[in-house]
Amino acid sequence: MVVREEPLPVHAPEGCTEVFSSVVNFKRCYPDTLSFTLPCRELKDGDRVEIGSMTVESFETVHCGSLTDGAIQDQIPATGYRVACRGETVAITGDTGLTDAVRRLVKDADLALIEATNETSTEMEAEFLRNVHLAEDIAVELGRTAKEFILVHKGWRKNKSIKL
Repeated sequence: MVVREEPLPVHAPEGCTEVFSSVVNFKRCYPDTLSFTLPCRELKDGDRVEIGSMTVESFETVHCGSLTDGAIQDQIPATGYRVACRGETVAITGDTGLTDAVRRLVKDADLALIEATNETSTEMEAEFLRNVHLAEDIAVELGRTAKEFILVHKGWRKNKSIKL
């Protein structure tokens, strides 16, 4: 049996209590059998981390508000990542709206994974467009700034009866 002894770094967005509390609880559950350390690092906008042959850069974005009972929830901080490895780059937006940071994240990436929750922006009210996830047509326009792109998170569709 191979036992890990080298540290296992954990990186997460600044203030991401879910990740860091999970690490604390994991250490608490295995105090006598954990053979390695779990150093934690909070990533801020623009931080870069070297992981083996990869470089991961953090981009501060916003998680645009979801809908609850027909009302738009507040935007919350979020993080997008740009991963470079062997001359190739992959940009990952996460759930977001169209911001300058998201544009910088995606621009010229070899592959961009872009959230596109809503079907089309043409039937969406302006407030909805500004505050709740990307629409496919906007995500496609953003994706064209990368060399290739894939739209993800397309399962949910705006309930057309919702009025803002």
